[in-house]
Amino acid sequence: MTRSTFDYVCERLRSTLSREKTCLRRPITVQKSVGVGVYWLATGACYRTIANLFGIAKSTVCSIVHKFCEAVRRVLMPQYIKLPKGDDLQEVIEGFQQRWGFPQCGGAIDGSHIPIIAPEDNHAEYFNRKGWHSVLLQGVVDHRFCFTNIYAGWPGSVHDVRVLRNSHVYSLAERGELFPPDSEEIMGVQVPIMLLDDPAFPFRSWLLKGYCDTGTLTAEQKYFNERHSRARMTVECAFG
Repeated sequence: MTRSTFDYVCERLRSTLSREKTCLRRPITVQKSVGVGVYWLATGACYRTIANLFGIAKSTVCSIVHKFCEAVRRVLMPQYIKLPKGDDLQEVIEGFQQRWGFPQCGGAIDGSHIPIIAPEDNHAEYFNRKGWHSVLLQGVVDHRFCFTNIYAGWPGSVHDVRVLRNSHVYSLAERGELFPPDSEEIMGVQVPIMLLDDPAFPFRSWLLKGYCDTGTLTAEQKYFNERHSRARMTVECAFG
């Protein structure tokens, strides 16, 4: 993170993270709060390590991390992680077309397992098919690998489709509000704006996955799958 970016984050979060000075103690500065929060997110270091680095108590690190993340969620996330509309959406569509050779694409969607310590209650629900405990994060990204929507918190044992059907993206799409009803004629077919997904997701008018390879695909279908995979890999690269 550059110094200018750090200063920008401090300024944006100043009103949320600032604390009044009392007769008992001096408050933690906004700069130190942002430093602690960013360091924890970047490294995943334990609270004791961060406490020693920043010269504060371990319990203070825990409090700062939670307050910093909540401030980022409320102040910064609505500005930077949002579904594209208008000119921004057109830029995403053109970006997928020019960079990845796939038309009428408004983004790519996928899920990822975020490792957690097994909770004491209902820990079996968080045990995923990979053999460890997690919560699911569903993300939509644009052609530049930037997230435009996130949805997190379901236990790791839940199927990706269930997460999708309970997400805001699915609700918007089923109501016809995710993308405008603009279509483009491609080889005689009117193609709407869509999200690209992997085989785990269902077919919808706004959700497109590749052909199932049973060994009998035509050359055209294989070419489609290749182009689809190149464009959809943006979301996997974003997670990676």
